[in-house]
Amino acid sequence: MGESLWGWIPVYARAFGRPKGGRGDIDGSGEIDIRDALGLPGYLFSEGEPPICLSVADCNRGGNVDITDPVTVLVYLFQGGVDLEPLSVEELDECVAGA
Repeated sequence: MGESLWGWIPVYARAFGRPKGGRGDIDGSGEIDIRDALGLPGYLFSEGEPPICLSVADCNRGGNVDITDPVTVLVYLFQGGVDLEPLSVEELDECVAGA
């Protein structure tokens, strides 16, 4: 998907500056945006691209990756009031080991 496809998304709705591989950056692009929220249901329900790491995709820290995680990303992007916690040292280690 090219950047031009997503050009209509307001800048305030894109969380620039998040560390690459942080919680919610499901596609590993280095930013949390609508592509992350839309890509995860594809993985969950129709053999879409897997997240770069399951810990990154567990956006609400529920202990598993499910439909509530892309909803959490959408709330983070458009409604606010939700903080996507940074990955713990253990989660970072798991991500690096799985890469």
